Amino acid sequence: MHAAQQRLQIHLGAAAPGGRAVLIDNQRPVQAMRLLEGRTVSHALQIIPVVFSLCGHAQLAAACDALRHALPPTSAAQRGKLHRRVLIEIIREHLLQVHRDWPHLCDARPNAAHLGDIVRLTEAAATDPADLDTLIDWVSRNTLGLPPDEFLNFDTVESLRHWAQSTGAAAPRGLRSLWNAATSLRAVELPALESLLPERLREPLAADTTLQFVSQPTHNGVCLETGPTARHRKHALIRSTANHGLIARLAARLVDLCAALSALQRNEDAPALARVAGVGWVDSARGRLVHYAELDGQERIARYRILAPTEWNVHPRGLVAKLLAGIQADVPACVQRQARLVIQAIDPCVPATLHIAAQLLPTERTHA
Repeated sequence: MHAAQQRLQIHLGAAAPGGRAVLIDNQRPVQAMRLLEGRTVSHALQIIPVVFSLCGHAQLAAACDALRHALPPTSAAQRGKLHRRVLIEIIREHLLQVHRDWPHLCDARPNAAHLGDIVRLTEAAATDPADLDTLIDWVSRNTLGLPPDEFLNFDTVESLRHWAQSTGAAAPRGLRSLWNAATSLRAVELPALESLLPERLREPLAADTTLQFVSQPTHNGVCLETGPTARHRKHALIRSTANHGLIARLAARLVDLCAALSALQRNEDAPALARVAGVGWVDSARGRLVHYAELDGQERIARYRILAPTEWNVHPRGLVAKLLAGIQADVPACVQRQARLVIQAIDPCVPATLHIAAQLLPTERTHA
């Protein structure tokens, strides 16, 4: 759905021995997925990228997989083309985070020309693979200060810190400014959704008549996390930074950016399909996105469910809640900055309004 139609209300209490009280009210209208029910498959595929416009290519890719048994056979080339658009979408989202949102966290003004370049160059690379080298060169010069493959070779927190302190491009500059605030936060790690086979979600999605599961999902009663950090948990750099507060999550975004660029260079095949009918999935910029579809006897959609990354990460007992509860600062400005950093690092796919206890700060609106 369009961001203007959605809200994420986050209430943060005062510091307490057991952690701050955190109340998350996710007002996303998950019932919007029911707009697809009763429609033909072809009509549903036309409107899904429009109704669910953020990461629209990821939404379309997951939908095509979920509905594949009602569609003409898809060639490897067709799946590869859509997978390429998903990777470009991931790259664009990560670049916008680094060049637009990280400066805001540092009370700096984003470079408007760079934001325009990101949109132009990613669209060009999506349209013509020959333009990929131009995009990679731009990222090397303006975002990382080195080639993406070199960043993927970082394997210690010391190598990351040295790069952040000695390089002037946007990502190291932003990480340098955020380092102290990020390392002062408590590290939190939940089981990764990415370690769960997508078909394991078929049963709870099929049984979810009230939309409770897609609103507040758990697996066997346990909250999971999803996104770049969960996706790259085995990468040496992410392992090395895992106990350094939020640094691993900021670094994982850059690892994911570089991995997506590398996958495009290698012309990587699309991921394998889920092994059960009616389930489709894709790894998007914010985490794993899962679609589930049932058809009636007339080949119209009888039931459709979309399980988005945000619902895992902003579960009332989930990742964002645990990270916010661990903020130990007692200086109001520090509490505010760290809370904003947490929300932006996890990057929910909706605008968030942050309410901090009256004895600390007035209400502030933050865009994630």
